Amino acid sequence: MAVHPKKVDFRFLNFLDAKNTHIITLRRGGMFVATSHYPPHIDSVINFEMHLLDQDTDPICGQAMVRWVRQENEGTRPKGVGLEFIKLDEQNSQRIQSLWDSFR
Repeated sequence: MAVHPKKVDFRFLNFLDAKNTHIITLRRGGMFVATSHYPPHIDSVINFEMHLLDQDTDPICGQAMVRWVRQENEGTRPKGVGLEFIKLDEQNSQRIQSLWDSFR
């Protein structure tokens, strides 16, 4: 029986909202996303779409593997998931690179 990756939509008002409230870490190879939803299991694969609602562009789409999960808030560190990008087309890879550059 084939297992199909779960689809996860991340919707943010704009990039500043994403940076300040949800995406705590963004790197070329992956990201940490704070979420109050029940997280997927470690080593599961998700298809994700990242929507920035202030931009009239298609969402950033790709596939990622859940590498770690923080089940509860730890001090100032929120619960969420660490994702490793495993599939991005060239356009989405460039858009992630642009976002990564703005995080530095």
